[in-house]
Amino acid sequence: MSRIAGKLALQQYGSQLLLAGDRLLIVSPNQPVMMPMTRGPAAGGAAPASPNSGPQTLVQIVDVSNPSAMRVVGSLHIDGDYVAARQIDGVTRLVVQRSNPAIGFAYPQNATQVALDNAVSANRSAVLNVTTAQWIPRYKLDTGGHSSEGALSSCAQTYRPRTFSGFGSVTLPQSATRPLATPAVDLIAQFVRESAEPVVLVPTGPLPNIALFLLLHPELKSKIA
Repeated sequence: MSRIAGKLALQQYGSQLLLAGDRLLIVSPNQPVMMPMTRGPAAGGAAPASPNSGPQTLVQIVDVSNPSAMRVVGSLHIDGDYVAARQIDGVTRLVVQRSNPAIGFAYPQNATQVALDNAVSANRSAVLNVTTAQWIPRYKLDTGGHSSEGALSSCAQTYRPRTFSGFGSVTLPQSATRPLATPAVDLIAQFVRESAEPVVLVPTGPLPNIALFLLLHPELKSKIA
């Protein structure tokens, strides 16, 4: 007859469990924190850049020597999305992926051209001043009442494939096509209005532009297939 030997409340749910002796490793994806776009007192300009809130992987080390009194004895925070983990002979190898550096981008406080221009200028400056260290994922280890942190790897240990394996490791030439000056909502309304046939909208991400289009142009709903 089976029974519950013990319970333990965790910071995050575990996506993979790895047991080595009386130590249990719980690997969890730690979703990024959504930073609100707050409005400041200034009429124009860019809101302060938010700290990096990209995806992280959390590894919790649990002492299970006494199942009725399990306890977390350490935690490891790693920049990047969890991909996979394998344990061989008591050694765990963890794979994470990270596609963006830790850049704090600024957001426009309102829809005025001044605010948009200031945000673009601030973000261009932020990108131009990115250092090599900001591209390297970092870790923070808390165990035994002590904390340590540092770079997960060095430039000497960073490689890219010899053949094409995706756009993540490719620098693209600057496009000769300029962005349209027409806002996306107005462009959708124009296309739907001028179409002789019902239009099928195929959004591939969040839907704020579609929602705003339907809110501002309810007369065009009948032209959407």
